[in-house]
Amino acid sequence: MQGLVRSLVCSELPDLAEQDANALFLRIFQQLSSAPGGGAAEDAAVEELIAQHLRGLRKSDRGLDRHLRFQGLKNRLPSESRGKRSSVLALLFLLRGDPYAGETRSPQYFTHRGRSEPKESGASKASDPTVRTVYMGWQLSAGAGGPPTELPEAKLVRDLLFALQGVSSDCFKLNGSFEVDPAVILSRPAWVVSQKVLELATLHARLSNQASAEGLLQQALCEALRQQLQDYYEMLALLMSRKLTLRSLWSWLLAPRARLGFLATLSEATRQGVFGGAVASTVVAFAQSGDLEVQKAATRILASVVRPLLAMIRAWMTEGELQDPFGEFFVVAASVPLQDLWTRMYRLELEMVPSFLSLDLARKILLTGKSVNFIRLCCPGQVWSSTGKEATTDFDLTEIREPQEGQEGPASSGLLRGLAERVESAAQRTNEHLVRLLMDKYALGEHALALRRFLLLGQGDFVESLMDALQEELNAEADTIHRHHLMGFLDMALRQSNAQFCPADVLARLGVKLLSPSAGERGWDVFLLDYSIDAPLHVVFTPAAMQKYERTFAFLWKLRRVSHALAASWSQHMTLQRHLSFLGKAAAAPATAFSVLHRFSCLRHQLQHFVQNIQSYVMFEVLDTSWAKLQAGWRSCTDLDEVISQHDRYLVSIEEGAFLAQGCESVLSGITTLLALALDFCHLHDQACAASFEAAEAMEEAEEEDVGSVFQVLRSQPFARSLAECQAQLDGVASSFSMKLQQLLQSLEEQPELRVLDFSFLCCRLDFNGYYERQADSPAGP
Repeated sequence: MQGLVRSLVCSELPDLAEQDANALFLRIFQQLSSAPGGGAAEDAAVEELIAQHLRGLRKSDRGLDRHLRFQGLKNRLPSESRGKRSSVLALLFLLRGDPYAGETRSPQYFTHRGRSEPKESGASKASDPTVRTVYMGWQLSAGAGGPPTELPEAKLVRDLLFALQGVSSDCFKLNGSFEVDPAVILSRPAWVVSQKVLELATLHARLSNQASAEGLLQQALCEALRQQLQDYYEMLALLMSRKLTLRSLWSWLLAPRARLGFLATLSEATRQGVFGGAVASTVVAFAQSGDLEVQKAATRILASVVRPLLAMIRAWMTEGELQDPFGEFFVVAASVPLQDLWTRMYRLELEMVPSFLSLDLARKILLTGKSVNFIRLCCPGQVWSSTGKEATTDFDLTEIREPQEGQEGPASSGLLRGLAERVESAAQRTNEHLVRLLMDKYALGEHALALRRFLLLGQGDFVESLMDALQEELNAEADTIHRHHLMGFLDMALRQSNAQFCPADVLARLGVKLLSPSAGERGWDVFLLDYSIDAPLHVVFTPAAMQKYERTFAFLWKLRRVSHALAASWSQHMTLQRHLSFLGKAAAAPATAFSVLHRFSCLRHQLQHFVQNIQSYVMFEVLDTSWAKLQAGWRSCTDLDEVISQHDRYLVSIEEGAFLAQGCESVLSGITTLLALALDFCHLHDQACAASFEAAEAMEEAEEEDVGSVFQVLRSQPFARSLAECQAQLDGVASSFSMKLQQLLQSLEEQPELRVLDFSFLCCRLDFNGYYERQADSPAGP
């Protein structure tokens, strides 16, 4: 064996000095005989070197064939010689053919960048006294008297251990990432393993040097990452106390390599623009990995990250406080007046809601804190009950269990076990307490009933008394009416009706409100009843809701006014008939006068039929049914939002049924026009009755004379002209009423969505015998 190696050296390097040839022989023979057992790392390095060389020959016709032949021959090496495979392959590569005659080729010399030394021509090598020959990863200097000392493996391992702790050394410098010092010479296998170890060291350096960003969740994440490095530090302490080879060091690092890679990836994912609940969402995404070890590590990190978030949730749900100095919580407060606390002060920041909280659960958390604040700030004299805190005192003790092998679902399926139940329990207690507080202590239902009685005219005897009392006052010009004067009539109407038995607090809230008058308006047009609302009832009876009550009152008040006026006309008509009968001159009256009065009576019946059906429909089919639904809805409410929602639906139902909603403009306009015609009729009827009473008085004075004087009075010019004018105006009112009612019936039939069945039934009641339908189908008269 020795003779063969010596012959090989002499034949390949005949010009080499004897001293250098002996040194080279010793090195080669030692390499072949020691069998260092480079193992998989050295085998892979040499095989990759040969493969790169053969792939570089692919441009030639036989490059691919050579590469395939090499792979086949390599696989045929016996398994028992695997320990010497790297040495044999390295020697064969050293002795490979070279197209340059007379030039000795050697394996590439690898620095920390894996680059070879610059190639020199054979002539320049021969003329340089310090020519260097590279073989098997070692550098020889012909003029130095022998090869330099190789970097000891112990020092290499020691410096790598320093690098793994984030400390620079002679061999490896930290400059953003660890790099091999250019002056350090390493063999290819040592360089490959060192690069892998340095990658791990760079990951550790980035993790350990990560600055704590602003934000409690980010700080908790940084601390959790540092805690995850404790096992890594314990392993390094153990390795520092042992004597290791490079290969054994790498085998020790295989286990923490995957974990550090995961931690570095997690750190990068939560560093760029991730804030608040989004940090927890990112960790949850890693906790849903299919790798059980990654799941365990991510779940442990998540347990630390969510603690600040749980503390915020607990403070919000128990005290109504936003303990969020960095704006990370998903509940955000706005600077608005206290009266808008429930509607505008707090809202959800959807981007901050962590993925493990459903949107419904986040809304319940928001609602619970709002309820606590509403009790504290908007309910005078109320102190938040401690019973509501019991359900949330242990949010920060919620366990996050690590995943186990064979469990179903990802690790995050057990995330914050019991949190949803605790939120549900706390929300239920707090919200039910607030609803009971409004219903019992602040009598929400009682005030809603008062609004129905007074502003929606449900207290009939009070409304009639108020109409009678205000009749003369409201007939005056609107700008001559004063609120304080009307308040006296209101108090009188309350005392004259059963409304006097209402609670004193309810009666004290009732008042009069006058709208800003316009030119030509009467007191009827600007008069409104008012109901005072204060905290905390203002959250249900909002200004917008009270405007709807006032609008409904104006419509119902106009209906009641017309009904009251028609009733007064009927009473006046009956009085006139009785008066004429008492005089005993009815038979002497001409047929024309009684014909006019009869036509007045017929048209009044039509108007009364219309008004009574509209009023009955609104009062019973709209107001009563809507009120019943409101009462049933409030009995099932579990939070204030539901209470408000039920009341809003109540008002919407009233608006739709009373033709005040959007889309009913044509119906409302038709009803308003018909009511105006009814008032014109009442005014005309008053004129006719006044003329008839004047004629009756004249007849009474002429009774003492002769019968001719009575007929002369009835046929006098003023009375005849008055009857003729009333008859002409009455014909116009009757014609307009018939036409407008037909248009109203058509508008009711064209309402496709809003209370279709109710509107259809109303049409049947208004034209139960098809009279107006036949009038619409018949040709117009001359």
